[in-house]
Amino acid sequence: MSLSNEEEPIFDPKKFQWTDRLGCINALASECADNGNKFDLAVRTIDLRSYCFNANKMTVKQRTALKREVSKRVKDIQIMRESAEVGDIVLVSKMVPNPLLGGYLREGSKPVEAVVVSKIRLSSSFRYQVKRLADQVNQEGNGHMIKGIIRKASESAS
Repeated sequence: MSLSNEEEPIFDPKKFQWTDRLGCINALASECADNGNKFDLAVRTIDLRSYCFNANKMTVKQRTALKREVSKRVKDIQIMRESAEVGDIVLVSKMVPNPLLGGYLREGSKPVEAVVVSKIRLSSSFRYQVKRLADQVNQEGNGHMIKGIIRKASESAS
């Protein structure tokens, strides 16, 4: 009898409990990497209820541990984004011109594939120019627009 109780996860309605901790860390880290490493804004943006039960009962110690792990993952994401080279196929947020305010707006939440055309070193970061594969439109931005590297140029050459 005791084995069946141990195999089944016991849900306590009065306590905070994770359902997908790693998924939550990845979602928060990608949001933090996009918004300038603002953890509190990322927590308000991401719906924690899809990753845990009783999110409002999270203790300060659990929140601090989550923030620590998210910040480590953000550093990894930023290093990965900075490592795109010319010729790499990457995932980028599709940016379209904003007719009302000027500048650019993100269109949709799904990233699109693009090829890195140029990479220019600025004082403390890089400036990328990519060509989206779907509509052959050039798009410029810094490392935050690159969501991931699909294929490196060195891999496709060999």
